[in-house]
Amino acid sequence: MQTNLFDPSSKTIQARRFYLAVKKEIVSFLDQLKTKPITDKEWKPVIKKMNYIVENCE
Repeated sequence: MQTNLFDPSSKTIQARRFYLAVKKEIVSFLDQLKTKPITDKEWKPVIKKMNYIVENCE
């Protein structure tokens, strides 16, 4: 039996299905980045976020 990811009546999500959906999207995004040069526009937000993380680790 497959349940919906989101149940609007109880305003809940199925945690495992949500996790798997997010993981699938992240893996897909990373696979796409691997084929692009680092100067590509898709890398810009990744680099911006990584710079922010590094600055806040020091």
